[in-house]
Amino acid sequence: MEHRVNNTVTKQGKYIPGLDGIRALAIGLVLFSHSVIYDEFTQLHSVGVTAGSAGVVLFFVLSGYLITMLLLREESRTGGISLRLFYLRRAFRLLPALWLYLLVVGAIAVVGGLPHHPWHSFVSSLFYIRNLVGQGHETNHLWSLSIEAQFYLFWSLVLVALPKRNRTRLLIALVGLVSITVWRVYAAQTGMATVGALYTRSDFRFDAPLFGCLLALIEQVAPQTTRWLTSSGWRSALLGFIGVTGLIVWVGLDLGAAAYPGMDSTIVCLLSVVLILSQVGVQCRVSRVLAWSPLVIIGQMSYGLYLWQQLFLGSLVPGFDLIRVFPFGLLATIAATVVSYWCLERPLIQLKDRKFHQVVRESKPQVTAPRRS
Repeated sequence: MEHRVNNTVTKQGKYIPGLDGIRALAIGLVLFSHSVIYDEFTQLHSVGVTAGSAGVVLFFVLSGYLITMLLLREESRTGGISLRLFYLRRAFRLLPALWLYLLVVGAIAVVGGLPHHPWHSFVSSLFYIRNLVGQGHETNHLWSLSIEAQFYLFWSLVLVALPKRNRTRLLIALVGLVSITVWRVYAAQTGMATVGALYTRSDFRFDAPLFGCLLALIEQVAPQTTRWLTSSGWRSALLGFIGVTGLIVWVGLDLGAAAYPGMDSTIVCLLSVVLILSQVGVQCRVSRVLAWSPLVIIGQMSYGLYLWQQLFLGSLVPGFDLIRVFPFGLLATIAATVVSYWCLERPLIQLKDRKFHQVVRESKPQVTAPRRS
């Protein structure tokens, strides 16, 4: 999923470490899932599936919130939203680490290490349509990055097409969220779509980032609706407790399997919104748990963790039967992530912040669209 060091901010530009802590919680759920759903811990398979799904939904909601908040801040500061700069920032943050991962996986495939991984899986991964085309375990997780990229394209165009019309944007987000949820429930009940399609198709998953977008827009249009919830430490603590406990109960009791068809991700979306609210207001000792430094560091590296875990966590196939044995696969994931983050991602994040965010600060009020070729 997408992760940004400097994007965990409020509309005032204040860094919120607890949002990186939420990322750490999300990637923790994914790592737990992929550590138990394969050969070694089959008794935890169902719980692992629920955990992985919850982690991805948490990423989606947080990404929708942050992207919307950042673009609204840019519009408030400069008078408009530059799609060119937005896409450049996303490219700088996401593409290099993805290319490195695909280069490594592709090299293994070329030498015969991944005989069942067709070339078109790499192409669809590069063009962010892996949720629609491709097969093979080592790129299968890129379906979620594809959905996020597709959503960024759609949502950024909506915001630019409706400059400073936050009430209309809010209505579109709400209508879209409800429509997608109803559509998914209908498809799940009638059997119109397979379980895999319900999980990976954009028309069934865009509601999750829209939950985050809706929260960001409510903070702009009707701040009084969230101000009361976030204006005291004890309420923030209560929200954090509800969000974390709700996720633990949801995963631990495998409630996803008992949820109404198509509604499982909606419940996790609501818990995700509660968690975000717990971090954006007045903090106390309890609500600052997610701002604990180790969690923040994990959250900042969660993009790399998400990319590399798929190579080292999986079925014990020939060639990977030693490295994927727990806990060696997890240790290999951490090692690859640390190298990628410090040698590639962090320097490019700093370059992106200097080059493109500075341009945004200095630009004149305007709304721009991508240049036509």
